[in-house]
Amino acid sequence: MIMYVDKDGQTITRRKVTSLSDQDQFFQVKVASDNGVYLIGKSLTNVLVAKAEFVGNKFIVNWSKTISFPGLDLEDISAVIDEYDEMYIVGTYHETSGNVRNKIAVLKIDSSAAVKFYKSYTFPG
Repeated sequence: MIMYVDKDGQTITRRKVTSLSDQDQFFQVKVASDNGVYLIGKSLTNVLVAKAEFVGNKFIVNWSKTISFPGLDLEDISAVIDEYDEMYIVGTYHETSGNVRNKIAVLKIDSSAAVKFYKSYTFPG
């Protein structure tokens, strides 16, 4: 659910954003320089990103995409948008066959969720 409120906390509009999966969870909202609203979350073991905009008194969802990394289960996902409206998504992970979280992943996507790069780093210990 995403909700837009005024300066006094009164609800202007709200909208449920989901797919056919009951596993979708959005837990972070970012606003780009064009006032596009990005929702970041998880759907099972995939990263979930959606872009919406506020038009009049309605939220319009432009797109929703899942980005998968076979064998990985990202957790502690966080995102930031840079001055070029490119988004960096960071998360810790373990390979689905193990349970040690000594790795982080950095994913860079553009404003249409096209993956620009993906890098992972392993820390000893």
